Amino acid sequence: MEAVLRKFARKVILSQRFSPHDMYANLEEKFQAYGYREAPHDIEKILIISLNAIGDNVLYSAFVRELRKNYPRSYIAMLATPLVYPLLENCPYVNKIWKLEYAPHESVTDYFPRFVEFACQHLLPQSFNLSLCVQWSDDKRPMNLLAYLSGARQRVGISDKSIMAYNENFRLIDQWEFLLTQPVMTPTELTHEAERALYVLKAMGKNITDTETELWLDNTDYYNAAKLTGGLSSYIVLGIGAGAANRKYPLDKWLLAMREIYDRYQLPFVICGGPGEKEDGDFLTAQMPEGSLFNLAGKTSLRETAALIAGAYCYMGNVTGVMHMAAAAHTPLITLFREAQMRAEAPAGVFSESTRFAPWQAKAVVLQPDKAQGDCLHTVAYGGCKEDYPHCIAQIDPQEIVQAFAYAAKHFH
Repeated sequence: MEAVLRKFARKVILSQRFSPHDMYANLEEKFQAYGYREAPHDIEKILIISLNAIGDNVLYSAFVRELRKNYPRSYIAMLATPLVYPLLENCPYVNKIWKLEYAPHESVTDYFPRFVEFACQHLLPQSFNLSLCVQWSDDKRPMNLLAYLSGARQRVGISDKSIMAYNENFRLIDQWEFLLTQPVMTPTELTHEAERALYVLKAMGKNITDTETELWLDNTDYYNAAKLTGGLSSYIVLGIGAGAANRKYPLDKWLLAMREIYDRYQLPFVICGGPGEKEDGDFLTAQMPEGSLFNLAGKTSLRETAALIAGAYCYMGNVTGVMHMAAAAHTPLITLFREAQMRAEAPAGVFSESTRFAPWQAKAVVLQPDKAQGDCLHTVAYGGCKEDYPHCIAQIDPQEIVQAFAYAAKHFH
């Protein structure tokens, strides 16, 4: 089968054209002939495919745990990107985790040959019986393709048509659902990403006993985090980064809130993030009293960041994967959304960032602008803000952050 796949991949490389329907027509009979579509003779072998970002994978941790409960003796493997791999490395519910290079918006003709080679080397030798793809939206094609290339007899994922349940006039984009054997339609009343992932198991007839998310850290992560902070007994983790410019709260406003919180509570701040946040962290450090802020942006691994958050008095920041880490660690948190409470009418389960990615089952204070600004008030856009700079989110007053912290200090500790 490996030779058949590699031959088809060479055709794609030479022609620079890929059709999933041509692939299916050329390969499905071969998969059947080589026995990949037969029922398992011994234990189930299950593959979870998750090429998502950090926050998505934190939210899917409940799914992974509940899957293991339903398949206690099965071999379970997981596939993730190198960025997210460290966060999953200590997962106690899987037997194997692989890394696969993939970048969003990468062309199919670029990633298809790489996926084929990965399948030939790692997936086909395992003879998986079941492949699972639990991402609800965005581009599901890479995961549906990998599920197919894995050779799995059963291929379960969320249906492209789930979005149509919110509005039948939505434009349906072909994300190669036909490569799945069981496309799952998620109910419209489920609007959070964690809920939708868990529903895939329900659709398979399995039981869910716990919906909490988890972090999988070890003692070394906590030890390194303590060293980085010089052994601080209590601190606030500050997340100033975000994946989009309009999700970033302005630094000058952060500064006003931070100064007042430090004056009142004498709790130092620790900035976590990637190298891209270092310059902003240095700016804030220069404006704050000496010893009140430690800029660790670009200095921590992903798991060390998670350990810092797990040991924090509170997390404050924009909506990022780090915020979902705080929720999973049961750290009280204050998070700022760009999405205004009053904005253009849009289905909450599709375009509402504050609904789909709210802190999951956390002690949290969520801050949002009261009303969208300018064109954003009448524009249906994911997250509610259409500008490419801190726009709607900038309306949140620093005093709201101070008041939110006072509430968290009183009620969450």
